[in-house]
Amino acid sequence: MAKAKKVEEEKEEKKETKKETKKEKTSEHNVEVKIDNEEWKKALDKTFKEKNKKITIPGFRKGHAPYEIYIKNYGIESLYLDAADSLANTAFFKMLKESKLEPIMPAEYSIKDVNENEIVYNFNVLTEPEVNIKKYKDLKIKKEKAKVTKDEIKENIDKLLDKYTELVVKEEGELENGNIAIIDFEGSKDGKLFEGGSATNHQLEIGSGQFIPGFEEQLIGMKKGETKTITVTFPEDYHAQDLAGQEVQFKVTLNSIKEKEKRELDEELFEDLNIEGVNSKETLEKYVENEIKEHKQHHLDEDFENSILDEIAKNTEVDVPQKYIDYRLSEHLKKTDENFRRQYGIDLNNYLKLAKKTIEELKNEMEPQVHNDIIKKFIIDKLIEIEKLEASDKEIEDRIKEFDMTKDQVIEEYGTLDIIGQEVKINKLMDKLEEYNK
Repeated sequence: MAKAKKVEEEKEEKKETKKETKKEKTSEHNVEVKIDNEEWKKALDKTFKEKNKKITIPGFRKGHAPYEIYIKNYGIESLYLDAADSLANTAFFKMLKESKLEPIMPAEYSIKDVNENEIVYNFNVLTEPEVNIKKYKDLKIKKEKAKVTKDEIKENIDKLLDKYTELVVKEEGELENGNIAIIDFEGSKDGKLFEGGSATNHQLEIGSGQFIPGFEEQLIGMKKGETKTITVTFPEDYHAQDLAGQEVQFKVTLNSIKEKEKRELDEELFEDLNIEGVNSKETLEKYVENEIKEHKQHHLDEDFENSILDEIAKNTEVDVPQKYIDYRLSEHLKKTDENFRRQYGIDLNNYLKLAKKTIEELKNEMEPQVHNDIIKKFIIDKLIEIEKLEASDKEIEDRIKEFDMTKDQVIEEYGTLDIIGQEVKINKLMDKLEEYNK
């Protein structure tokens, strides 16, 4: 019997080993943390004092019932849940310290055991899964270097000059393409004014295409003080349905004409620009060239990063936990909701109504990209580990200076300097990948 028992025990041990192996593979861990004695009793006492303020027990003023009387009336069990919540963060950090695990999402916890002397938490922790990168060198993907043409420099300087262009009143002559017309107008359909079709002293650049097709063209040739009635047709897709595709009339009075006075590349302009080191045509051209190149290179760097990581992903084995995908989807939806509120003044629910979509349909649309982003993150983390890349204090400080921030400002904004350190390591990794894939 003793031998048979031992065999059964060995079988059970093998089962447990298989379970642990499977857990490790799926990167899901259940970790127990015990908090007992003084710390737990302090949490119970604090919870009692908070609850006692809100109750009245016959014979005692509100909040003044002794501990023993409270327990007699409500039971010590009434303190457990709130006391457990108050120590959850303490237990979590104790779990991190003891287990050495690095969660990739907030850990969930349950209470395995609790009594007046101790509490045992069970944390469910998800860590990065095993990432098997088979190839990341000699992938024949090169980073392009940004080039800037003379035409691009000229075009950008022209835009800059246009930005600083001054408007002067055109005392004589007719309204021409490129002029600024200061007009009063009234819009009517079938002899009746329509809502939103009237304005006074409206500034309109002729040729800008701001108004309904045909409106601006019919004003060309008018003189200051002249009034004219023009006929135009609203586009079929115009937002106001009662006007879409309809022919209307506008009574337009031209109050004044302004024209652009183009600036010259002179000392006065350079003073207005107030750009350090720019005081001549040559220095301005160099400044503009560098700005264009930096902007282009940023996009080329992003293209390289996406292309190289996509290619590495084809040569990578990784099992992404669905729980983590769902978590990242949830975070992505929160950001989408914030963006809609900030940019368009509507929340995600209203957007879904307008788009005639369900939240599940939106999640299904987002999931492939979220899944792809997760894989790229895991690849980056693994390659940083393989290449043994680090971020020194000086490198972190230099990067912070590039953002024109202080350490304290970074910590206030992000809660930690780790995000800057990670960025330094990612930049080093991209340099390595560029070197390995020339």
